[in-house]
Amino acid sequence: MSRRGLAALTLIPMDKIIIALFLVAATATAEAATVTVQADKILFRLSELMIGANMEDLHYQMVGGFDSQLIHGESFFEPSPTQLAAETGRVDGFANCGGKVSVETNGELVLGKATRLTSLAATAKSEASLELNAAADGAGLAICVSPDNADNRWEWYSGYTAEVVSNCVVLARAERANKPREVARAPLAASGWIALALGLQAGIITVHVNGKELIRFADASPLPPGLWAIVARNETRFRAASPFRPNPLLAAPGDAISLRWKKVQTGSARGRFAVETNGAWFANSPSQGIAFTGGDGEWGIDNAGLKRWGIHLVAGKPYEGFIRAKTVAATEVWVSLRSAGGEILAVERLPTAGRNEFEKLPFALTPSAHDEHGRFAVTLKKPGEVTLGYVFLQPGEWGRFKRLPVRKDLAEALLAQGIRVLRFNGGMIEVPGYRWRNLRGPRDLRPPYDGFYDRYCSSGFGPAEAVAFGKAAGLPVVPALNIAETPEEVADFVATCQPQFYQVANETRFDEDYVRKFKQVAEAVWAVAPDITLVTTSTRVAVRDDESDDVARKKLALPLELAGFARARGKHILFDSHSFGGAATVAGIAAFARCLQRLAPDPKLVSVGILEFNAGAFDFQRGRNHALEMNAAYRNGDVIRAIGMPNVSQPWGVYQTDWKAVLWTQGNIYYTPGKVWVQPAYYVDQMIAGSWGPDAVACTVDSPEKNLLDVFAAKTADGRRLVLRMVNPSSKLVAAKVKLSGMSTKGKTMRAEILAGDPAGFNTLAAPEKYKPKTERRPLAFRDGQYSCSIPPCSFMVLTME
Repeated sequence: MSRRGLAALTLIPMDKIIIALFLVAATATAEAATVTVQADKILFRLSELMIGANMEDLHYQMVGGFDSQLIHGESFFEPSPTQLAAETGRVDGFANCGGKVSVETNGELVLGKATRLTSLAATAKSEASLELNAAADGAGLAICVSPDNADNRWEWYSGYTAEVVSNCVVLARAERANKPREVARAPLAASGWIALALGLQAGIITVHVNGKELIRFADASPLPPGLWAIVARNETRFRAASPFRPNPLLAAPGDAISLRWKKVQTGSARGRFAVETNGAWFANSPSQGIAFTGGDGEWGIDNAGLKRWGIHLVAGKPYEGFIRAKTVAATEVWVSLRSAGGEILAVERLPTAGRNEFEKLPFALTPSAHDEHGRFAVTLKKPGEVTLGYVFLQPGEWGRFKRLPVRKDLAEALLAQGIRVLRFNGGMIEVPGYRWRNLRGPRDLRPPYDGFYDRYCSSGFGPAEAVAFGKAAGLPVVPALNIAETPEEVADFVATCQPQFYQVANETRFDEDYVRKFKQVAEAVWAVAPDITLVTTSTRVAVRDDESDDVARKKLALPLELAGFARARGKHILFDSHSFGGAATVAGIAAFARCLQRLAPDPKLVSVGILEFNAGAFDFQRGRNHALEMNAAYRNGDVIRAIGMPNVSQPWGVYQTDWKAVLWTQGNIYYTPGKVWVQPAYYVDQMIAGSWGPDAVACTVDSPEKNLLDVFAAKTADGRRLVLRMVNPSSKLVAAKVKLSGMSTKGKTMRAEILAGDPAGFNTLAAPEKYKPKTERRPLAFRDGQYSCSIPPCSFMVLTME
């Protein structure tokens, strides 16, 4: 399938689609709208970069996803559970985040300021209770908490929270991490120790204090069950029916195994493990020690991929990789692929030279059976010792995109979306470890680092790999490095990877210091790549189209300084401007772009793009809103010249049960170890790409109700086809009449493609194609110069006259 191709669509009569959707929205009444299209009035030509995606090392888009590497924890960078307990798991059954945590000898819990304790085990019930000392403000309980947020700041969680604040009990609801909203409060007369209970049942949230119900709140869209947590904004003492206990690992340390790996022990084999820092593979980072001391059987460790959700093993297909291993004496190290139950599906012996230095030991393994939740193991079968510094495992060429270190099915899904530009940038670049010197060369020589979104990061898939993927796919990539990189390092990256674009930072403040830095980087980069387009950090100045030039110049002083710099060098600069408000934000970005174009010394050398169309959601409503923002951007396509929609991909079921809860959950492609499926916003882009019309034509909508129907019209480059992109954002059925002039309809047919559904719905692992486009081809049937069609509630329709 080509990059601009569409996935096969089931042909269903349009009248059946409309009737079915009308029955779903039984209360809807048809509203009339008239769409007038002047097909011979071409307004401007759209840029080829107006369908794009933003890929970011956020929530495992790379690790366990796009990267072909199947091992999670390949560098043994993570601490052992015992080491982690001292930092983030001091209480048995809980992960702590922020502040100080201690357990008294009487079983009471003391939390310091800004601390959260989150239970480790999910429960089908949504309830929690304990006693707390009411003397401190901002202490309480939370339920329906998204798991796995222990690495974030203490207040970054979703769920319901009942807190004691200023002689009141306050109930708050946070659908997304770090977005609490107070929904109820009640006065609190109690003092000293109070018994606090928080529960959710059948959509009713209750808060009890000392057995008395103080708050009852009905939630029309209740959050699903999850974990529960104890929170303390200030130092607070807690006690429960069962005394709190310190994490047993603090008193009786367990095996010293890196966090993402588990012990393998068969037969009577005995041994030990060690987290080794002296003479480790990476400087200032541990390696994994394994010692077989006696008995018969195997002794070692295994890995089950991202968050141990399993490695997808396909029977009869080869897998390849290598380990970095150090032994003092010649030793037989065994690598194997195993089922989730431990059955060996493929095995290979790797003899070492025993020179007390790390050797690179390649292997090839072909599993004898299928297992979607498989394991990779490194073991010893005889007495001996080995230190592991790095492990790499990937599918053979059959499972990778054009021999690159890229998961094939995810790459093909991304390209089938129809994107024309890929941005590789985001918060992940804004940490000290994200430096070009650490992101180049063989992946096993790249040191791991502390990440921005995910605590433990490898350097396996970085900007070099992203650009290489783009070249293989015929896709321009917009990479970036940390703003602290020297101009010389940036120039070296550009010279080495040869991207078509380079973005200077992500969302760094656009000020005088940034402008100075941009100029320094530009001079260095243009010296090695004269034709490259540089992209600014996200910036937008609040300026109106109708403001005078003098006022606008003052507001746009810094962007215009860069515009003058571009004119003096004869180079093109793209100003990036991120959107967080959907279609409503586009008008402000367009006004900024128009003023910049009007006042720039050479308008041809400056343009504006929206390389992050953020949403924070992935449901059908996000898809509908994306269709609206795309139409808005295309109507301003004379000044908005590039678009990118995050996130490219996200793993399913790794972070939380409620997929709207985690920070920046807005994936368009979701995946498990062996499956890939997509969400409504993805289909919006695919529908636009499959009916691409670059020439915007004049189009107006007349309806009794404002914003009832949103339409963008365009023609194909050859002028033979007319495309109407129609969004019905309402809950009403819209009967539209299309009036067309300036184009013959003789002998033409109309292809109708429609995406419609429940705003709160989305595609799941169990129902991956619940929401997808349907299409049909029909006679054009113009009558009296008009074409009539019905547009279902909450839908995106593309009509193509051809």
